[in-house]
Amino acid sequence: MPLSRLLTTKSEHLKEDVQFIKNNNRIVGAFFRGNYLSVGHKISLKTALDIMKKTSIYKTPEPLRQAHILATKTFKRGLNGN
Repeated sequence: MPLSRLLTTKSEHLKEDVQFIKNNNRIVGAFFRGNYLSVGHKISLKTALDIMKKTSIYKTPEPLRQAHILATKTFKRGLNGN
């Protein structure tokens, strides 16, 4: 789906709006489910948004959720002296 069509449609996967971020009338990122998303190295915004939709089982994208779980476990172990 072209990016221009994404501007006017709702996400079919999660039925939620995607808000695009513009700078000088150029789309530079998106806001989706409480997360900011921008173009990365060798990845388009459309691809990044598709990945975000597919990996967002919960509100937080799965890679970030897993990192948070690991960081929390590590922090708790440090508090307990293990």
